Amino acid sequence: MPKRKSENIASSSSTFSHGNDDDFQTPPTIGSYTDPLGKTWYGTKRHFHNKPLFMHDPWQSDVGHVIVGHAYNHPPHGVNVDRNNLQWQDLFEKRCELEIYCRWHGLRVLRARSAELCRNKSCDDATVISRLQRENTQMQRRLDRFHYIEYAKKKSHFYCDNAITTIIEDPLLVSDPDISDFSDDSDDDFVNYLPNSLCVRGKPLCCYEHGE
Repeated sequence: MPKRKSENIASSSSTFSHGNDDDFQTPPTIGSYTDPLGKTWYGTKRHFHNKPLFMHDPWQSDVGHVIVGHAYNHPPHGVNVDRNNLQWQDLFEKRCELEIYCRWHGLRVLRARSAELCRNKSCDDATVISRLQRENTQMQRRLDRFHYIEYAKKKSHFYCDNAITTIIEDPLLVSDPDISDFSDDSDDDFVNYLPNSLCVRGKPLCCYEHGE
């Protein structure tokens, strides 16, 4: 009996290995991204690099800041969806959103030094996470300061200068001196791009967060 069992296994194995190895292909893997409006998209996600966002054809993508190429509403048939849910991925997606908001409002964007700290496939170590959090915090501060100043210009007609000075000197909104920005030279391909997933009625979502 044991011998017959072994023969059955060998027979089964030979069935699966029939044909050339090149005929077998692993199903492709794509990523997923849930935008601030709660909609989930599927596609090839942007690589984690220290360079500005660049979209070759931005107007044809609702989520070109995170997904490169075509974005799907549902996972295409025959593909795997990467659902490892690593913390750095969520922070990097947030960084991409903040970069879009900053560029749209004419604010400088921080260099992604966090990408240079990534030494393995997961990138989910304390050093990378800490740096990404600092970069996101700095860009959020710039956006907050910008929106507070815009609000002061509209509401504080008689004390506008004092209000703006108070905002600029607010310690919670000051810049981090140890973080550098991308330059505006020809090597940096900035795109003034507002994807549909980050706006409502043509206005960035960050503006609604500040009551504008």
